[in-house]
Amino acid sequence: MEVWQESLDEIADEALAEVKSCEDPKIASALVQAYRAKIDTRKWAMSKLAPKKYGEALKLSGDKDAPLAIQTIVVQPDAKQSKPKAEVKPEF
Repeated sequence: MEVWQESLDEIADEALAEVKSCEDPKIASALVQAYRAKIDTRKWAMSKLAPKKYGEALKLSGDKDAPLAIQTIVVQPDAKQSKPKAEVKPEF
C-alpha cells in the first residue's frame, strides 16, 4: 500500500513534466485526463484494500440540539380504511 502511495507523487510529477513538454493543447488535455484516471484508479483501489487508512471518513452524529434518534415504524391495517396506518415511535 505504501508503495502505491509513494507512486502517486511520482505519477503526478511525471504527468506534470510530460504536459509541460507537450506543445499541442489537445494532446496535453488528453494526457492530463489519462494521468488523472491512473491516479484515481490507484486511490480507489487503496480505499477498498485499506479503508481505515485510505478510505473516506464517514461521520454519523447529530446536532447538540437535535441528536440522532432511532425510530420504529409500526404499520397496522385498519378495517375502515383501504390503506394501512403508520405509527412512528421513537426509541430511547
